[in-house]
Amino acid sequence: MRRVLVFFCVISSWASLNAQEENWNSYLAQYENGAGTVLLDMNLISVAPIEKLPIVLITGVKFNKCDEDGFPVEDEFDRLYSVSDKVVELVQNLTGSKLAGSFTYQCERLDYIYVSDTSGLREGLTRLYESDLKEYQPYINIRLDEEWLAYRSFLYPNEETQEYMANQSVLFQLQSNGDNLTKSRKVDHYAYFNNSSSRESFMAYVKGD
Repeated sequence: MRRVLVFFCVISSWASLNAQEENWNSYLAQYENGAGTVLLDMNLISVAPIEKLPIVLITGVKFNKCDEDGFPVEDEFDRLYSVSDKVVELVQNLTGSKLAGSFTYQCERLDYIYVSDTSGLREGLTRLYESDLKEYQPYINIRLDEEWLAYRSFLYPNEETQEYMANQSVLFQLQSNGDNLTKSRKVDHYAYFNNSSSRESFMAYVKGD
């Protein structure tokens, strides 16, 4: 269960696997046994659930080259991206599909792919892992997810995380343009309320009344 947002990760260049408009982003959060990273297509939230893709395939590998926090060491990243590329290509050749995101946690990296049909899916993935990816321990989980809860409730960030991601994005843009972030500046904050009583309660709270 996701508990506390910890850090923002810069998007991976791997996340350009489909032709449609996408908005790939990533974040690091604290889970039950440590930190984990999520990479996802944020734009899918506007169309999820997709009726034609009611099944979620969660598949990936356990890797040995990981640090004490359970993340892959530097020279393992390219290999893991290659694993994902092969998996996504195989799935696309077998059935209609949409890559929703990936989750890296405790020396394991899993892709979340929504599919329309499962025919030959497990068999094809098993052959792939056994022939091309023998050095890894594979994981395959296929289940019905008509409401896309794996994406909407697990991968997709909550409001607090989204706010942090947005703030980090601003900081990243400033740094990319040569700002060393040492100069003080005015920051405006806005609060919106559904009714006047909520607004008055908030004002009393911040004033300490």
